[in-house]
Amino acid sequence: MKNNIDLKEFLDNKSVVIVGPASCVLKNKNGSFIDSFDVVVRVNRGVEPTDTYPEYIGQRCDLLYNCLYEHPDNGGIIDLKYFSKKGVKSIIYHPKVSFQGVASNSPPDMLAKQALNKIQKSKYSSHMIDYKFYNSISKQTKCRPNTGYIAIHHLLSYNIKNLFITGYTFYMDTFMAGYKDHVDKDTFNDKCFNSKRHNQMNLFNHLKECRQNDTRIECDKYLNRILDLHELDRSKSADIFKD
Repeated sequence: MKNNIDLKEFLDNKSVVIVGPASCVLKNKNGSFIDSFDVVVRVNRGVEPTDTYPEYIGQRCDLLYNCLYEHPDNGGIIDLKYFSKKGVKSIIYHPKVSFQGVASNSPPDMLAKQALNKIQKSKYSSHMIDYKFYNSISKQTKCRPNTGYIAIHHLLSYNIKNLFITGYTFYMDTFMAGYKDHVDKDTFNDKCFNSKRHNQMNLFNHLKECRQNDTRIECDKYLNRILDLHELDRSKSADIFKD
């Protein structure tokens, strides 16, 4: 029998931080600040850098949103023993989703089969995001939200006290050192920024509006500067990431 935690109860009235992999998180030693939240959330391979940069990004991870694609470009290896050691209490993943962002009420596609089987055979807590909720966000963004973006709105769908977002830049910044070091980060970043599947301009405009309308959303200074832009413009990067 699986030991799934009740997310509604676990997140109720909690202060929550979600930490993305952008390199700007290594500009400031915010580890203690991040670990001070009631719930610390990371995405895909985001647990791994906590071993290297605890002073900057903290050590805790309570919830992990993962696409379950065990490729180094994506979610990385689903190592349940390592996650348990790091304190991860539950793994959250999206249902089967088309290129256009239409989700169905079924588990992820074949690319996630190995990871999903691993989780299902264990007693590790896991949750699949409701396909109707996923479709509501993809409809609003007019694209397929990436794992980190759907995580933000899935957390906001609960009765949380606040959500602090750090390490998210819509690929205006590269990945932090130690995260996906196997790729050419500038080339990979360009590819992600210009993705037709995960349309960054659409996601930017959507979060910009959500920040105005949901007082629970708090952002680090870099994301605030990005969301203050009229449009997503990488020529503004030097101003965005200055201290």
